[in-house]
Amino acid sequence: PNERAAVLRFLQRKSGTPEYLEVAKKLGVLDQTEQLVKLITAVPFNTLGVEAAKVLVDEHKLPAIQTAIEQADELASASAVSALGYVNEPAAHGFLLAIIQDAARNRQLRSSAATALGHSEAGQQTLLAMVQAGQVTEEIQFAVTDALLSSINESIKNAAAELLKPPATAT
Repeated sequence: PNERAAVLRFLQRKSGTPEYLEVAKKLGVLDQTEQLVKLITAVPFNTLGVEAAKVLVDEHKLPAIQTAIEQADELASASAVSALGYVNEPAAHGFLLAIIQDAARNRQLRSSAATALGHSEAGQQTLLAMVQAGQVTEEIQFAVTDALLSSINESIKNAAAELLKPPATAT
């Protein structure tokens, strides 16, 4: 009990730093969901945010991320979605896909989710399957096209090239 209190005090002082996440993971103090969510919404394209997202996904805390996305401003929501795109786990991919397919969500968040899903080959394959099934709406067309045509996997890129036009800024 005293050791946990000391660790929690240390984590409180180190909140938002790489040391925070490193110590929390090493000592198994992963019940700090609120702090981890703050890390993924704080700064877009941040390695620390990606690591925090991985911990949250591994600890089955996607509902906390969902709540944060719903309550945050657009930049913080996009930051969280972007971080999830680098977590190569089926749960993260499913979460992003649900955002993409939710027509009630705003265009920017859906596009951010499509871009994030395109960060992995598995995500690109999911996006390609959506294109092949005619499930890509105009709102996310640019993000999906960009993600697929910039794939390092030649078969994904070639299949996408047959089905999609390059984004206007890419020509």
